[in-house]
Amino acid sequence: THTREKLFPCHICTKLVSHKTTLTAHIMTHTGEMCFICENCQKVYLQQADLDKHEKPLWRLVNHLGFM
Repeated sequence: THTREKLFPCHICTKLVSHKTTLTAHIMTHTGEMCFICENCQKVYLQQADLDKHEKPLWRLVNHLGFM
């Protein structure tokens, strides 16, 4: 269940997050390093190419449905 999810604490501010990649991106906010965030679902990627792969199917759907 979700109540037994493993939580990852930030060693800088003690914020708890539920995914290791989210923790990595959160720590980048403290260090000033870049991360890439989907504007639609807030999923965080460490590389622009990964964000682009994530967003590509979404943009196809948006264009197909005529929301753009």
